[in-house]
Amino acid sequence: LSQIQLAKVQAEENTVTKLNALADVEQLYLEAKRVYDVDTVLYSKHVIGLQEYTTALNNYRVLKQKLQLQHQLLHQDTLDRAQQETQDQESYERAQATLKVMQEKVNQLVVRAPINGQLTSLDAEIGQTKTPGYALAQMDSLGGWKVRLDDVDEHYLNRVYTGQTGTFMLQNDSTTYTLKITQVFSAITNGRFMVDMKFVGKVPEGLRKGQTLQVTLALS
Repeated sequence: LSQIQLAKVQAEENTVTKLNALADVEQLYLEAKRVYDVDTVLYSKHVIGLQEYTTALNNYRVLKQKLQLQHQLLHQDTLDRAQQETQDQESYERAQATLKVMQEKVNQLVVRAPINGQLTSLDAEIGQTKTPGYALAQMDSLGGWKVRLDDVDEHYLNRVYTGQTGTFMLQNDSTTYTLKITQVFSAITNGRFMVDMKFVGKVPEGLRKGQTLQVTLALS
C-alpha cells in the first residue's frame, strides 16, 4: 500500500516537471516568435541582412517544434497517468482486501473469553491443535457467584423448581444468606441430581471457589 502511494506521488511530481518544462519552452517560443515577427518586417524593408533574419527564423522553428513536442509529451503523460491510476486503484483495493483478510486471521489467533474474570484453568500446550468449540479454559466471574447443589436425592425432583429459595449461614457468621434456584438438572446419576443457585441480595465476603456450603432448601 505504501509503494502504491509512493508511486502516485512520484507520478504527480513527474507531471509537475513536464508542466514546468512546457512553461519554459512556451516562454522561449513566444520570445522567438516576437523576434521573428520583428525581423520579418525589418528584413522586408532591408533593414537587416539575410543571416540575421535566417537566425531568427531557425530559432523560431526549433522552439515551435519543441513546444509541440512538450504538448505531445504532456498529453501522453495524461493518458498514461489515467491508465496507471486505474491500475493502481485496483491494486490498492486488492491490497487492502488482502490486508483485511490477514488482520482477520491474526485476530483469530487471539483467544478471548466471553466474560471478564479470572483464569482458573487452562487446557492448552505449545504445539497443540484445538478444534473449534473446544473448551480451552475456565474463567471465573469476579462479579458474581453460583452455588451448585450436586447431591440432591431424586426423591425430591418433583418438589424442586426454578425460583425456589434456600438459605445458609457461614461458620463464625450469624448472617443468613439467601439463594434462589436458577436451573434444575433433571438428569439422574446414582440416584442424585444437581441444582444451580444464585445469591439474592448480600453475598458473603471472603467466599472462595470450591468452598462447601450447607444449604437449607424448604420443600414445603
